[in-house]
This record gives sequence, C-alpha cells and structure tokens, in this order.
Amino acid sequence: MKEYIRKTLEEVTYDMNGTAKTLAANHLFNENDGVVKLLHEKAELFHHIVAKLLYLCRRTCQEIQTDIESLCSRVKSPDADEYKN
Repeated sequence: MKEYIRKTLEEVTYDMNGTAKTLAANHLFNENDGVVKLLHEKAELFHHIVAKLLYLCRRTCQEIQTDIESLCSRVKSPDADEYKN
C-alpha cells in the first residue's frame, strides 16, 4: 500500500494543497453557499482522488473513513473548500 499511497500523492496537483490541524477541517460537515464550484476538469480530478482515498481507507486506513465518506457525498458538485482539503 505504500506504493499506492505514493502514486496517489503524485497525482495531487499543487493547487490542491491545503492545511488543517486535524483530519476533519471545520467546513467538512458544513456546506458554504458562498464557495465557488469547481470547473469540470478539477471536479474530475477531485472525484478520482477521493475514489482512490476511499479504496485506501477501506483496505488499510480506517481512521480516515469519516472524512473520506463526507468527501464522497460531495463528488457530484465539489467546491474549492473540498478541493483544498
């Protein structure tokens, strides 16, 4: 799985970089109506990365399951907040 994680991280673009003190950022469970929705290309990348993280959390990293499942509920119409974190 280390190789899978390394390859997944290589797919993350520079503008997807965000920081948080905990795994669950403040906005993770709250929707912010003022945030811009992602364009199609970035939305597809977001969906792809979330799918890979879902596979990872199901196989080895159950501690991120709540966070990833929240992101899974937003892959249909992701915004800039989800994209960065």
